[in-house]
Amino acid sequence: MSEPVLHRRVLLAAEETARAEFRELFRDESLRGWEVIEADSPQRARFVLQLDTCDVLLLDGSLQRGEASEDLSRLAGQRRTPVLFLTDRETERTTAVFRRGVNYWLLREVARRHAGVLAVMLRQAAEFRDLQRRGQETSAALEEARRQVSRLVNLLWEAVPGEGRARWFTQRHMLERLEEEVVRTQRYGGPLALVLGEVQGPANDDAGLAATRVVDRISRVKRRSDVAGQYGLQGFMLVLPQTDANGAAGCCRRLGDLLEQPADTDEPLRVHFGIACFSPQTYSVKSLLGRAEEQLERVKVGEASSIS
Repeated sequence: MSEPVLHRRVLLAAEETARAEFRELFRDESLRGWEVIEADSPQRARFVLQLDTCDVLLLDGSLQRGEASEDLSRLAGQRRTPVLFLTDRETERTTAVFRRGVNYWLLREVARRHAGVLAVMLRQAAEFRDLQRRGQETSAALEEARRQVSRLVNLLWEAVPGEGRARWFTQRHMLERLEEEVVRTQRYGGPLALVLGEVQGPANDDAGLAATRVVDRISRVKRRSDVAGQYGLQGFMLVLPQTDANGAAGCCRRLGDLLEQPADTDEPLRVHFGIACFSPQTYSVKSLLGRAEEQLERVKVGEASSIS
């Protein structure tokens, strides 16, 4: 069973004599399926590359002189068109063209006398271009997948405010509630504490902190007036109205004991907390979150106690 003929386009950039020789060569059976586009100068080849799609640039060494031919190799690289360079036996020239963006090279006399060898080199160059294109498509698909995942995460965060008996709120709702409590405290006074937590362990997997084990245990510790919910992909937030630093530390201590104490079928968890209280220095949502995040990071790297 014969192999299927792949119709590809090759841009032959060479002087007239060489182009006439290769024009006849491309009538060989081993080179069937290749459509030849000719260019008699680097300038003409550049023009073709800018306007047309070619699978391979077949560049004869007779044109590889001066800046024009160097720019041609660079342009082919920018257009992701593989370059097959036909050279004589001058090693120095062959080395120079590789620095300019050439992918493959072949002795000119070998190409003239053995059409099968030229066909193999052209096919390898074209397949290299196909691999580059598939790599680009894969990268684009991965980037699009990342954007879709980010969009879905945002949609989940902005879904219904609370779920189930534990009232596990979304991040968007938590930020709105925190804003409300900050405004209330600014107007009427009194203490206000914010707790950011992060759990590390088996429950902190794809299901994240929405796992029943974490949500249920937090709901046991918090008061009815406290608000608990998601913060980030792997964290949670507690807004504690009318709670000072000692009260917030006590809440975190009780919560840590519950989360880190394994049940019969559970493995131990590790929980870190960052606490921030309303004060003249932390009197806004931004400053409270910044202070709590800073302390949480210090706790995670061991620079501070988890509960201060």
